[in-house]
Amino acid sequence: MAFVGDVSGGLAICVKNFWQSFPSSLEINNVTTNSAQLKAWLWSPEAEGMDMRHYDTLAWGHTLEASYEDVQPGFSTPMGVGRTSEIMLFASNNVPSYETLNKIVQQGNHPALLTAAPEYIHSIPVFGKWSLPDRSTKGKIWIEDQLDNAFKYYQIEVEQRHWYGFWNFGDVMHGYDQQRNTWKYDMGGYAWDNTELMPNMWLWYSYLRSGREDIFRMAEAMTRHNGEVDVYHLGRFKGLGSRHNVIHWGGGAKEVRIAQAALGRFYYYLTTDERTGDLMNASVEASNEAIGNIDPLRLILEKSKYPTHARVGPDWFALVGNWMTEWERTGDIKYKERILTGVNSFSEMPYGFFSGKMGLLVMIPKPIKCIS
Repeated sequence: MAFVGDVSGGLAICVKNFWQSFPSSLEINNVTTNSAQLKAWLWSPEAEGMDMRHYDTLAWGHTLEASYEDVQPGFSTPMGVGRTSEIMLFASNNVPSYETLNKIVQQGNHPALLTAAPEYIHSIPVFGKWSLPDRSTKGKIWIEDQLDNAFKYYQIEVEQRHWYGFWNFGDVMHGYDQQRNTWKYDMGGYAWDNTELMPNMWLWYSYLRSGREDIFRMAEAMTRHNGEVDVYHLGRFKGLGSRHNVIHWGGGAKEVRIAQAALGRFYYYLTTDERTGDLMNASVEASNEAIGNIDPLRLILEKSKYPTHARVGPDWFALVGNWMTEWERTGDIKYKERILTGVNSFSEMPYGFFSGKMGLLVMIPKPIKCIS
């Protein structure tokens, strides 16, 4: 936080998660004149240049067989990713006291949130089936302790492993190397998680069950990061996200599941955050078009007469989540019809979900139609 002013008043500026999103900086000039300048640098001009290249110069240097990495020429690009920063301004008619300035810092970094008790939220079925904490038996006590310890472990790891930085803050690592006793920050398709196994949903359900602010803040940071950095907002991959990798946009697998609207539902419904709402809305149609242009199984299955393939979990469920979210937000039944068209087509398949090669669905995006 920085303040510029005199006894007649002034302006304070607070950049949320300032040091966690380094290299940010605040700059003040000409304070002895009538036109002082206060600048908030999201990327400091005194820092090294922003290097967004892939971590390796070899286009096919690593394969899925060698290092669990799906790198492909032209796919490890940052073109289209984004990053949201929050800045709060505080005007005053005097020079604020140190106590007031400290309160501004607290409000800027931990803004007050109107919320409800876990018991009340649990009574509303919008977030599906989940439970309140229950320690009524030894077995349930063990489960609750495991849940608490899991969050505590990752909370400590963020601090100990320094999972911070402009492009990194909010994410966690995906795989642990027991031999080296470190996270696989340098190994191909491991490293940054990029929503793999849905840690964001784990954090949000942990918050819903407990109402704890520290869990909320970690879930909030992850939601911001996943919806911005891990997803493409323009260009060839618009509507898709990148699979876990050393670089957030390094993976050759560009998929709907990373960009799916369902990941933003918790934060949006709890806060009505407009930026998150815009991202959820944008993912609906963009993902439909993107999966038709970039088949998620293009390296495994030959192209057929249909535009693309869709796996049950990573692709179909993500698309259904998009349509469901847009349907419940807008009331537009065309999204409900898309879901029903796909669901009803399962009855036409000889083996349901397990029809086709590898238990895959083959989709025609417009109109949505699934066949065996």
